Amino acid sequence: GYAIDDEEYISGVIAVAAPIQARGLLKSAVWVVGFKASINEDKLKTLAQETKNAAELISQKIEQHTSK
Repeated sequence: GYAIDDEEYISGVIAVAAPIQARGLLKSAVWVVGFKASINEDKLKTLAQETKNAAELISQKIEQHTSK
């Protein structure tokens, strides 16, 4: 999954975050931040998916490293 912060914390700023997990536990997160004026709805959807994909890839790498 992922979360979107649409000017909830800072006016004019939008952010997308996705969890990094290992063995079912939250380890960290990937967080992408930008100015709302430069991120339209289509770009936000793309950023959300890419952020989620990055977090999943990092999670997989952590799992591989810790399972050895």
